[in-house]
Amino acid sequence: IYQVDAAGENWQLLPYNPDAPGLDWNGFTDIVKNGDNLVISDGSSPWYSTDGGLSWSPSALEGFGSFYNFPQLNLAGDKVFAYAPFHDFSAPFQRSTSGGAVFEQPQALYDQFGAIAYSYVFDAGRIYSLGLENKINRSDDAAEHWQILSDSIPFDAIGQDWLPSSMNSFLVAGNTILIFDYYGTTGKGLVSNNLGGTWQIVDFSTNGGYPWGQYGFNTLKSVGNKLIAATQNAILLSTDGGLSWTNWDDGLPGFWEATLEIHDGYLWAGLNGGGIWKRPLSDLGLLTATGTVFNDLNINGIHDAGEPGLPDLIVQSTLSNAYTTTNPDGTYALFTSNADETIEVVPPAAYWTASPATQTVSLPAGDLNFALSVDPSAKDLSVSLVNASPFQPGFETNLTLFWRNEVPGPASDVVLSLSFPS
Repeated sequence: IYQVDAAGENWQLLPYNPDAPGLDWNGFTDIVKNGDNLVISDGSSPWYSTDGGLSWSPSALEGFGSFYNFPQLNLAGDKVFAYAPFHDFSAPFQRSTSGGAVFEQPQALYDQFGAIAYSYVFDAGRIYSLGLENKINRSDDAAEHWQILSDSIPFDAIGQDWLPSSMNSFLVAGNTILIFDYYGTTGKGLVSNNLGGTWQIVDFSTNGGYPWGQYGFNTLKSVGNKLIAATQNAILLSTDGGLSWTNWDDGLPGFWEATLEIHDGYLWAGLNGGGIWKRPLSDLGLLTATGTVFNDLNINGIHDAGEPGLPDLIVQSTLSNAYTTTNPDGTYALFTSNADETIEVVPPAAYWTASPATQTVSLPAGDLNFALSVDPSAKDLSVSLVNASPFQPGFETNLTLFWRNEVPGPASDVVLSLSFPS
């Protein structure tokens, strides 16, 4: 596992311990940082580290043994999700409120709507699900509650009765949703630029496939009013909400499959067999808003010495679909096509308050700082109790109990007790 330096040029090998039992069984398929914890997947199940990777422990998964296919990890707010494509469709992912130590099955989507989700997408701290009933749902609070975005998707218009058998056929970035016939059988797709309110049919067919190659998109990113997508062998740019695409991969070597990330003013591309590349987002001709989001320890609204920046928070426009996340030091750069913007930061929890709540400015502009402070009376203790294997008559089952103080400050007068039914 490597981490890029602050300049974005050199890579440092993280001091993880590769000798933890079972840790390198399949290599690594994903990694996220949640607070001070690192969480990885070895292709089968999550592991977590509380000391920067020097030691690792297997995560406890509700109802499953140690080796199960959870290859993907995602963050939504301060929660970690382990994703298991093509598993039990009523609960294909598990959620951790404990920095990856314990994962539980969130059931709210099925409990609210009886929905059976086929695919999940994480974007800007929100979770989107596409179900077997051809409905799209969204959760803004890490899968606690859901709302229906679209309940009538014209799949028949692209030659499908329902979502094709690939999770990559369903993508969300900003206000745009793309659904593709991933294998290019018809060369058609569906585009919505108002999160499923209305749909347009796009036909890219060229001799029964796509002009950029055999497959549809596997990654979609939103920057201002522009979309960037990666396919198996191309990186593409759209300036009209996904209705047409042009190549944006000049200078790259030939490759087989690319994944994209946006970080610190650059588009990063990881190429299978072609290395890691980056391109400045300034090439898109957008305007920028920059600043810092920090922990206002003395609640005076000023970024004083010793007040740390807050990483991994969403800074977004209230006028468009532009958004970004803060860097490890709390700095951010928001790219937008609007000359005037109103921006806000999304607090990590309800007991955090941002000052100012919003800022309206003409762009480009800098020093747009947000001071976040915690309600001194806030109490938030998370408790998880899960069984790591199914209950069976005549067999012992281990339970894992995990508790964590979520508020940055001491938790006093807390009593936690556990009792079993007789």
